[in-house]
Amino acid sequence: MDQNHPVSHIPRSESPGFTEAAWFERNGKYIQHLIWELDARRLLPLLSLCPNLQNFALWYSGDDDLSSFLPILTAIQPRRLSLNLPALFPGNLFTTIHAQEVALRNLTHLDFIRNIHGWAEIGGIAELPSLTHLTYSGELPLEIIHNALKLCKMLQVLLHGQSSSSKGRRRSRLLTLMQSLLILVSWHLLVATGKTG
Repeated sequence: MDQNHPVSHIPRSESPGFTEAAWFERNGKYIQHLIWELDARRLLPLLSLCPNLQNFALWYSGDDDLSSFLPILTAIQPRRLSLNLPALFPGNLFTTIHAQEVALRNLTHLDFIRNIHGWAEIGGIAELPSLTHLTYSGELPLEIIHNALKLCKMLQVLLHGQSSSSKGRRRSRLLTLMQSLLILVSWHLLVATGKTG
């Protein structure tokens, strides 16, 4: 593998003689984009082998404490991140300024993949100096939308999903918050068109 021939996937672990560690040792330096959907604990020792990682998505089904990823993310400094943010900063640690400045200071794009219940859980995003894009596939509480639009100084886009069954009252309140930053997506239309971007 070289920089001119990016890997589209990691080989299946059932392949004869395959080990994830050996594969990452050989190829990790070339990885710039990584989506990991397996057990997060399997990735932890391998992620440090990816010093050029820019876009990182950790989509796993567990509710693991991901705070052990902080030192690695601090060293790598990805620009785009998609994960369960409260699991990265358990116990509302994310509300402390020091944590974001060190671990996520270069982050431009952030995507939440798990339920966020209130601004207190993620309020530290307002201190991320480079954050320009914020995405959440579900329906965010209005408090979060309002605070993100008001307090995230560099924010250019807030992509917020809304199901087609959303109540009219909520929709009208969202419209009063809308600025050029807020993009309201009706997921059934997005899926129907098949467009991404």
